Amino acid sequence: MTIKLAMRRVGAKPCDTCRGQGSTLGVFHRLPCPDCLAVGYVQSENGQPVDTIAASIIGEAREASAHAARLASLSAPNTGTPDNWILRNNFRGD
Repeated sequence: MTIKLAMRRVGAKPCDTCRGQGSTLGVFHRLPCPDCLAVGYVQSENGQPVDTIAASIIGEAREASAHAARLASLSAPNTGTPDNWILRNNFRGD
């Protein structure tokens, strides 16, 4: 399930304050967002923080899409010069 589909299913939208991150920047560190209670999403109708079940559904969709992106980046072939190979992994082609 994609993140947009999960948000539509639970009736949520990204928080305007933290833009879906769940935290805001302080002077020296990140602070939990006060508007969404550090979840990152609010209800579409009234702007209140989503409940824990909706937050877990959105979080699972976010983790699944991040995992798919990681797998896609790992399956990409090594291209370019040997100087660029070391930036991706330790394969030198010997």
